[in-house]
Amino acid sequence: MPKVDGLPVHMLYRVVDRRDNFPAATWQSLVRVSQNIASAFNTLHSRGILMADVNETNILITKKGEARLIDCDSFQFKSKNGEYYICNVGIPLWTPPELQGKSFAQVVRTEQHDLFGLAVMLFHILFMGRHPFAGVPKTKDLLENPPPIEACIIGRQFAFSKKSTGYLGVPPNALTLDALPEKVASFFERAFVGTERPTAAEWFHELGSIDFQKCQWGHLHYRRLTACPWCSIWNSGGPNFFVTSITFDTSSSSAVEMEKLLREISNTVSLGFEDLSTEYRRHASFIWKFARHEIPALPERPPSRLPDNIHKTNFSYYFGILGLLGCLVGLAGYPSGALMWFIGGITTLLMISKGKINSDFTAEIKRRVDAYPALEKSYLMKVNEQNASGRRYQEVYAKTVSSLEKQLIEHQVTARNAFDHVRDDLRKKLMLLISDYRALPAKEQNMINERKYNSQLEDFLGKHVISKQKIAHVGPARSAILEQYGIETAWDVKHMKYVPKLGQGEHNLKVWLRRVESRFLYRPEEPVSEKTKQEVRRDVLRTEQELIARFKEIWQTWQSLLRERNPARMNQLQRTKVAEDKKQLDALNLKAEQDHRRFENELSSILEKIPQARADAKVAATL
Repeated sequence: MPKVDGLPVHMLYRVVDRRDNFPAATWQSLVRVSQNIASAFNTLHSRGILMADVNETNILITKKGEARLIDCDSFQFKSKNGEYYICNVGIPLWTPPELQGKSFAQVVRTEQHDLFGLAVMLFHILFMGRHPFAGVPKTKDLLENPPPIEACIIGRQFAFSKKSTGYLGVPPNALTLDALPEKVASFFERAFVGTERPTAAEWFHELGSIDFQKCQWGHLHYRRLTACPWCSIWNSGGPNFFVTSITFDTSSSSAVEMEKLLREISNTVSLGFEDLSTEYRRHASFIWKFARHEIPALPERPPSRLPDNIHKTNFSYYFGILGLLGCLVGLAGYPSGALMWFIGGITTLLMISKGKINSDFTAEIKRRVDAYPALEKSYLMKVNEQNASGRRYQEVYAKTVSSLEKQLIEHQVTARNAFDHVRDDLRKKLMLLISDYRALPAKEQNMINERKYNSQLEDFLGKHVISKQKIAHVGPARSAILEQYGIETAWDVKHMKYVPKLGQGEHNLKVWLRRVESRFLYRPEEPVSEKTKQEVRRDVLRTEQELIARFKEIWQTWQSLLRERNPARMNQLQRTKVAEDKKQLDALNLKAEQDHRRFENELSSILEKIPQARADAKVAATL
């Protein structure tokens, strides 16, 4: 029989042991080991054999990840004659709920019992040594008096369950079922909460179907996850379960892009605008024409005839002449009637006097004589009124144009100043950003130097494993409990928060920790561990990502500024504004033109009357 090589499986899933004995192991390696263990169990079960006493000491793992089963004398099998060779030993933390508290010497175990132990083994491997029933109590009473893991197994209090509403929760800094494919996660639910547990063949098949992807820190995880679960634990203050050697460089490409953008911003001059102010002055569609103060030359016209019913002398004048002649003849022929002829003569004289000048004729002549000067005066007054209106329109137009030009210039100055302010602010921010970005390598080295002490202390304390020490009240049983809660070394004790059922052992652990710490000797000349370098690199990368995010904000702001303040776009906006302003001037021009035409019509009407009035006035003046 060949010699069996390999190390106990707990040397693989315990973080502190894995770093020393399987330093190149990844989570993918652990999945493949789990698959190999499932294959080994399937081989046993297919032949009617049970491991029975499933625990971390009965399986060895080679450097290649192969599983070796040892202590086979405790296996349970059935002879050809039907006799069972039972296994009379077992460890409670690996025992299914239905067998808890029972004497193994009286129990014929079944494949379902073995499958519970297999599920616990796989959970330990995939979940960094965590026990599926070691969780954090959800109530204050249970925190003060926590139940033992055996009781949690009996009550099927699977601490990591996504379906159970039990009294245990997932412990801090632990992987969750969300990090697994849904089918694999459901297998653990079936194994620890259900009654029909997944077979070894099912485990082998599903574990083999897991696909992986690598995060920027070299962690391998289920590829369908949106974020690396190991980074999530690490970034939340938990341990870095898988320290891998990766290259980390503050990429100069980002710095080049930053420098390029800085040159672009620095070389961008202020906004330039077309000179559109003269558009207002050239735009006037109507130019006001001032009327002349003299009456233009007009054609001569013949005087108009007097109305037929208007005569210079009344008929009473002629009757008076005839009457006066009659009175004179009568006086000569009949002197005795002198008084009568005298009275008749007076009367006829009055008729002659009254009828010599016709008042209607006199009025008509006066009207004709006065009409021409009145029309001339009316013309000149209308001209003055027209010119005054024109001057008012010119003043309003000039003020409007001046106001629009001022608004346009002010708008350009405001836009230019706003552009310059944002550009200068972005330039200052980018210069500071580039300075911070270029300082990252120096910052990384400073952080490494600062953390060197803690790094050496962590490495020193991490080498003191609890299970290998003799600490009063912390025997194998309590060491096992501590391991289920991720407490394996002095470094873990230094950060220990909650572990039930330790009693006096908790105090003794702290005393032991102080004793171990007192032996620590800091050696500044020693190089920093890869773990510390990676932690520093993580923090520096966070800073770099923050700087790159700030750079992207600056770049986006600059691009937005260029789009909004693009010269062609800005000039188009200016032209649109001028076009809208011209509509205001158009309205003013239209109103001025309408008033001008009204005045012209009124003046034309007056001028049409002047030639006739002038001719009539000349004739009337001679009558």
